[in-house]
Amino acid sequence: MSLEIIQPKGPVQSQGPTHSSYAPVNVGVDVSKASLDVDMVPTPAPLQVSNDQAGFAKLLAHLSGRQVQRVVIEGTGGYERPVVRALREAGYVVCLINPRRARDFAKSIGALAKTDRIDAAVLARFGADVRPEPTAAPKLGQEHQAALVIRRRQLVGMRAAELNRLQQQQDVSALASVQTVIDFLSEQVADLDRQIEESIEADPQSAARDKALRQVPGVGAVVSRTLLAELPELGSVSRGRIAALAGLAPFADDSGTIKGKRSIQGGRFAVRRVLYMAALTACRVHPVIRSFHQRLRKAGKSFKQAIVACMRKLLIHLNELARKAVAVAPAASQTPAPT
Repeated sequence: MSLEIIQPKGPVQSQGPTHSSYAPVNVGVDVSKASLDVDMVPTPAPLQVSNDQAGFAKLLAHLSGRQVQRVVIEGTGGYERPVVRALREAGYVVCLINPRRARDFAKSIGALAKTDRIDAAVLARFGADVRPEPTAAPKLGQEHQAALVIRRRQLVGMRAAELNRLQQQQDVSALASVQTVIDFLSEQVADLDRQIEESIEADPQSAARDKALRQVPGVGAVVSRTLLAELPELGSVSRGRIAALAGLAPFADDSGTIKGKRSIQGGRFAVRRVLYMAALTACRVHPVIRSFHQRLRKAGKSFKQAIVACMRKLLIHLNELARKAVAVAPAASQTPAPT
């Protein structure tokens, strides 16, 4: 498939191992469980390799000597992490993007067909035309902590399903089986709580942020740990940026004289979910949030509009607290986290 390339304006700064014998390129890598499809623009160089260490070696050899500006990869729920790590270790700039964003871009340039090779070419074109910001490498231990938090949430969901079955079941033997599963899941959740606590305490900055966040009325252990694990930017970006990352920034919908209704979209669902619960509590026990919520309701805002505004205000407050906590906390330990 041939894709028309819009050449970037201005001087090009190459990244990664380079030689002057090649023109600057943007690289797209489409990731699946078993394989990686690679392509480049403006000089196509398709390649398919296995998604393992042998494939990574072939990929790096394929990129060797080229002036790679950036490598664009879709987030695929985990299959992309090993290749991202290999590319970063080799010195390349990696941009992780939302798959929906990539698909919308493909439609906008008329690339309606979808295959792994086409997707790789589209990602490369996306890098050349859009020039997305590089995705920062995770802090030491952050991936481990996030994995524990996600697993805990999965187990809590499984336990809730079993608790529902416990209420519906009448047979004695079946009831005993359900209760056994509930007890086991509760033990697993408790063990994960211990591991999460240890991972936070192992990093002085994470421990400082956790302590600061949990002093806010409405913010408990689950909220704080979810924010630390799944919103690691907390305390290091602006108030507008942190709201956008969580999907709490209001977007305009105006056209001509028509003023549309502002709405939120995108962002990290798990973060919004815990902030919703925190905001519900804060509306009752936090004096500033309670007053803010009451003022919005008196102004005619719906419950949903008011609670989203409270979530955003609470998050901005937590972002500032985390910033101050990090500023006075000692540097992070260099001891690798368990994998």
